[in-house]
Amino acid sequence: MASGNAESYPCEKRHYFMFYEHLGASPNFAVRFKTSTDGINWGTPSVLGAVVGTGFYRASQCPEVAYVDDGSTYGRLYVRGMSDVVSNHNKMFTSSDNGATWSEIDAPLTVSGSNNNTVAGWSGTLLSLSNNLLLEVNSVKNGSLNEIRANVAQINGHSIIVSGAQYKFINQNNNLVLDNAGGGSPAGTKVIEYNDLGLNTQWWLTEYRGNGFFRIMNMNNNLVLDDQNGVRTPGTEVNQWTDNYLDTQRWKFAYMGNGYYTSMNEHSGLFLDNAGGGAPAGTKVIQWTANGLDTQRWKLVRVDYELPVNQFESSNIPDTFIRHQDGRGKISSNLGTSIADSGWKMVPGLANAAAVSLESVNFPGHFLRHRNGEVWMDINDNSTQFKSDATWNRRSGLSNALGVSLESYNFPGQYMRHMNGLLYMTTISTTLDQQDATFFLR
Repeated sequence: MASGNAESYPCEKRHYFMFYEHLGASPNFAVRFKTSTDGINWGTPSVLGAVVGTGFYRASQCPEVAYVDDGSTYGRLYVRGMSDVVSNHNKMFTSSDNGATWSEIDAPLTVSGSNNNTVAGWSGTLLSLSNNLLLEVNSVKNGSLNEIRANVAQINGHSIIVSGAQYKFINQNNNLVLDNAGGGSPAGTKVIEYNDLGLNTQWWLTEYRGNGFFRIMNMNNNLVLDDQNGVRTPGTEVNQWTDNYLDTQRWKFAYMGNGYYTSMNEHSGLFLDNAGGGAPAGTKVIQWTANGLDTQRWKLVRVDYELPVNQFESSNIPDTFIRHQDGRGKISSNLGTSIADSGWKMVPGLANAAAVSLESVNFPGHFLRHRNGEVWMDINDNSTQFKSDATWNRRSGLSNALGVSLESYNFPGQYMRHMNGLLYMTTISTTLDQQDATFFLR
């Protein structure tokens, strides 16, 4: 359980928040919260409290909480659970309206890799620091070890820049991305803008260096954005250079709204600029005085995510999960050594990227699909029929809005549901049908 500190609100009314993990009511382990005006009386005990989350994505287990007075009417809450793999294990939730609504954003501490992928979080802490920084200290499962790790991120409302994360920089004016102008390019190479190629020549590691400034390193050649020769003249081209720890290689991000930032060099005081409105692909990137134009605004889009592994728990038979066994889709409890059979990645739908397909974790390339009204796990044969049969529309849970129901993409109105321990695709008409077709993400 975590309690938010009392803070000043309009008319000096004081407000307290209590966040806690709740067991015994669906969805189990969900992080819930209550509010109080005196920190003593928290309302009717039988009222469970509101769930922290967005639709069927939610915070889960052992909450860590931070409150940031960002000058807005109520300030902003940040909440992360122990096992937010119900959304993404590198995500947390934020609210600026006293918890009436929540948004999902990156968490400061990032974990990745098959043996380094779980925030254990038994005693995690979020702490607001100066320079709009949010510090997270948490335990991370690394193989058989639990390691204590810490990291910071720059927060700007519901936008965030994580130290140690990889981003592509998209210019607001021409939608081109920051590029190192060639794989393996040497120190001194100029930085350009180019079409998005999905290559690591266009991916940049942001690392916090102190006093609000970041180092920006290219993932292809490990060179960093540099103010060439420490020049303070507007129009100077930006290059890449080996890391020398000088202020010519440090940049401060200022949030401009709608996900866009300006980036100012510490040494020159000039801003990363695309060298002209409508500049074409291949244009060199320069530094220029602040002018308020969209040529100096960049959207940072994260590129280093791994898809989270989800489990789907039955809403009406707790502790039973969707799994595969001998290729058949079913639900099962007491998974034991076969727990990997219940792990799924929700990838963009094979037939429609706006929907999802469920790919097996331990059988990559195999997906849950329907055939003849039954649900099976089969290998993707790249046929149009398979792609359609393996694509599902995510809907709010038919029996509980905190859950999710999976509607067939090519047979609208029919849903994946369990019946006698096996998975089928059927129409839904009764209350029992709705319950059988509703699952909680875990």
